[in-house]
Amino acid sequence: MASLPIMSVQNVIIKAEEKGVAIKNNRMRDRWGAGELREQYASTNDGKTFTLRHWGTEILKLNLRTLKILDYYGEGNSDRDAVQTALDYFGIKGDVHYYPSRDEFIIK
Repeated sequence: MASLPIMSVQNVIIKAEEKGVAIKNNRMRDRWGAGELREQYASTNDGKTFTLRHWGTEILKLNLRTLKILDYYGEGNSDRDAVQTALDYFGIKGDVHYYPSRDEFIIK
């Protein structure tokens, strides 16, 4: 069974395919408890380009016609998992890795 964040990513991908835009809101936790309600995951899909955002930062941009990665960014395991989920969903080969000791986020 997929974990809850991965299901959230899959759901925004599917909803964006249907409606063009999808947003999953949540509260970012801090040391004082729950924060304000914010955009946790969001995606857009216009049939040509797909974008995925996590906490407001664009972490993946794909060309849907060529199935090529146009841009990616990440700084943690949650970004790694979200990008990997999107690549798997669209059938794009690539293994996403995050190496905190080297501050490196790559797709092989």
